[in-house]
Amino acid sequence: MNKWICLTLLSLVLCGCNQRPMNEAKVASFDRWCKARARIFCGMAEKNLQAGRLAKARKEADQAVELAPKFVEARMVLARVRMEQEAYVSAVSELKEACKLDETSSEAHYLMGIALEKSGNVSEAVEAYKKSYELDEMNVDAILAVGEVLAVNGKPLEGSKYVEEYLETAKGTPAMIELAARLALCAKQYDLASGHYLTLTRRNGDNPRWQEELARSLFAGGQFAQSVEAIQARCSIKETKAPAWIYAMLGDCYIAENHAKKALIAYTEALVRKSGSPELMVKIAQTHLALGDTEAASRYARKSLDIAPGELDATLLLGYSLFRAKKPEQAEEVLSPLAILYPRNVTLLCLLGQCHAAIGENVEARKCFGDAIKVDPDCEIAKRLFDQVEQQITSNTRL
Repeated sequence: MNKWICLTLLSLVLCGCNQRPMNEAKVASFDRWCKARARIFCGMAEKNLQAGRLAKARKEADQAVELAPKFVEARMVLARVRMEQEAYVSAVSELKEACKLDETSSEAHYLMGIALEKSGNVSEAVEAYKKSYELDEMNVDAILAVGEVLAVNGKPLEGSKYVEEYLETAKGTPAMIELAARLALCAKQYDLASGHYLTLTRRNGDNPRWQEELARSLFAGGQFAQSVEAIQARCSIKETKAPAWIYAMLGDCYIAENHAKKALIAYTEALVRKSGSPELMVKIAQTHLALGDTEAASRYARKSLDIAPGELDATLLLGYSLFRAKKPEQAEEVLSPLAILYPRNVTLLCLLGQCHAAIGENVEARKCFGDAIKVDPDCEIAKRLFDQVEQQITSNTRL
């Protein structure tokens, strides 16, 4: 009897040992089938996502995740669909799961950075982008993303330092150098920015944007002569027409270098390219005034005011041009209404005071100069003009 019991137990044990591998094989086979089906749904979701059919893409991505919950690709596809639907919290949730399933996935961490950035979690987004780059040093986009996020959120200096740190690692790709230059410019590191843009223009001198940004960074750093050279190089690129602002900046460079005649030519060319610009008309008026042509200055100031009535700079220019042309009554008539709108503008108060003094209205002049001193107690011009008119009033009183 015992013999048969032993044989029965042995038979059961052997059957159990054989059954377990068979079940595991079935499970593995079923998992492979589910993953294959999930991959098909992912492909369908991708196509619908690209075509903008977000509802269909969402349904197919959901089906992929349901079939294979541990399939990282399915989680990432669903997350991308949710981001397109602006459901960023849901996207972050899917990507956190994806990162748990595959901690070495650079792409999952990169997408996590995008989702976190869009949801407003800037510091977490930066860390996700950094992690993505740590996992894959070929993923230069992750570095670019860190720099961009920091710059957009008011931390260009921090972004610049980060990108500079990895600039050599990324082997100086144009995209990386351009971002480093842009961040340096935002952080007011003008020499660093112009150095990077100079590197880019040496690689490709026919790239108009790089020439423009080189000129801009040089101008911002006070290197006006070098900025002129960069602008001239930009204007020599015939394939694309140089914009009006380039010529306006050229004029600003010439003004800074005391070349008013050259500045006038540059500003005039800018106005040809952007006709009807009141700002450019003001610049031309200022240049005519610097050249002593008060009539032309008045004409362009009036043109600017025709387009933008009441604009402060144009009105000041017109008033000063009339004052310089020995027409203080007309200047006073132009400036007086402006004083109501800008009662704390020291330049306006001093100029209006001079007009009053020129037509013998010393009391009104004294008031204007006194108001200017109240606004800016350190304004030496206002103090000097106040003393002069005070002496004039005293002399007239004695007479």
